Amino acid sequence: MNTSRYLDDLRANLLSPREGDWNRAECIAAIQWEIRMSPHFLLHSYCDLPAEAVVDQSFIDALEQMHVELTAFLSLSAHTKRERISLETTFTCFILQTNASRQFGEILSPNVLFYVMNPTIGSLHSEFHMGRFRHELAHLLWGQAYGEAPPLFMEGLAEYAGYRGVADELTVPVMATLTEVPPLTDIVLADDYWKHGEWSDRYRASGAWVQYLVERWGWEKLKALFLLTEYADTQIRDHFAQVYAQELETVEADWRDGVMMTS
Repeated sequence: MNTSRYLDDLRANLLSPREGDWNRAECIAAIQWEIRMSPHFLLHSYCDLPAEAVVDQSFIDALEQMHVELTAFLSLSAHTKRERISLETTFTCFILQTNASRQFGEILSPNVLFYVMNPTIGSLHSEFHMGRFRHELAHLLWGQAYGEAPPLFMEGLAEYAGYRGVADELTVPVMATLTEVPPLTDIVLADDYWKHGEWSDRYRASGAWVQYLVERWGWEKLKALFLLTEYADTQIRDHFAQVYAQELETVEADWRDGVMMTS
């Protein structure tokens, strides 16, 4: 297979509105990956730039430490079957280093991550990329145990974990642009979340929302919501009210008031 052709297709499609136009499976099959293993990760890396390989033992060690930290942050334990499965899963990661127009991670299946990075922008060990790996690994760990939810909650959870719950990285920036965040009832459905035009940093705002839910009600409520819902759940408002015993509009109003009082 012609590796360069698939990489050219990938880079071209990163410039288009839909990065889904390139064939992931054929691209992955065409690349001669360098493979490394650790207790929780099977890492495939490839670099098509004249740069030193960055996926080395120190990076694997950093991922393993990230696994430990996220396990604690997300309040996962081996006491339940679903959490034990998540903690024992080996995740397969494809890390493609190329001169792409932007970086992104994509969950290809419940335990497979495809990540495109540009090493000329920042090393894999930089906080720029490590924060994104925390985001994606949170998706993988949490998803193994509790599945998916509409993106307001699912992306919010990963963003909250990606920033490790630091208010200065979530609530404080959102406070400055809160008026640009649409009513959550308008974006709680999956399609609406992505189609609601441009609004300021939807990921960070979603992270601040999930941060509020966890800090006020704890992880168990959020776990219950994820178990009850799914990505394309059209009854998410009813399910939210069932778990939190309040309507989404009421909780949102309290959240917005709390954000504005952040110092």
